[in-house]
Amino acid sequence: MSKIALSPNASGSGTVTITAPNTNTNRTIALPDESGTLLSSGSALPAIDGSALTGVGKVSVISSSDTGASNVANLEIDLPTDSKYRYFQLVITGAWGGGGDPYMRFRKSGDSTFDSSSNAYNWIMNSVHHGTNSSAKRSSNGDNYARLGWYTMGNAATETSTWMFEFFATNTNKRSYAYFRRYGVDTSNDQTADMGGFRHNGHEGVVDRLRFYQASGNIYYDTYTLYGIEKD
Repeated sequence: MSKIALSPNASGSGTVTITAPNTNTNRTIALPDESGTLLSSGSALPAIDGSALTGVGKVSVISSSDTGASNVANLEIDLPTDSKYRYFQLVITGAWGGGGDPYMRFRKSGDSTFDSSSNAYNWIMNSVHHGTNSSAKRSSNGDNYARLGWYTMGNAATETSTWMFEFFATNTNKRSYAYFRRYGVDTSNDQTADMGGFRHNGHEGVVDRLRFYQASGNIYYDTYTLYGIEKD
């Protein structure tokens, strides 16, 4: 038979009182078979350990920068190639440059360079500009880059853009693809926005690195964070 023991504290002088509620119903409090500390209404919640959770799509930070970079040729980020991730999410904030068009390229595992071959990428987007009354579809069925915005990036620290990407980069010999959303301003400080997607066209293989850059000139950005959404 298990025992119940109440242990007083020799250093204290107060009295701890356990009181019953005003009830006419029998109640049972079952303690778990493990050691720990009971929480009260005045307790702070402890940090939650999600390592044992399953089937909830755990999210982890794979890499990040809170300081960004200034006047660099590009932003390159490694993508994990193991099979535990369902997809990746990338957020880039405060990006601007020399007023050029923003692009992205993939590198396949085992390659030493990014894929810039002809017709390597299909891309499509819907773009809007403050100075126009309607949105417009822009697309290409074959480019050597994936275009990430129709209107140029700003060319001053007050003309920034923020991107959010969702990458479905495969760890098998299939095509990787992505969705993206962007909001920001152009070189005239007019609001612009894009929403679209792209894929690695006809170039099956494991993608392990991406490059974010401009058609010409260097870039600046405030922060980036790459998240991994796990399968289980």
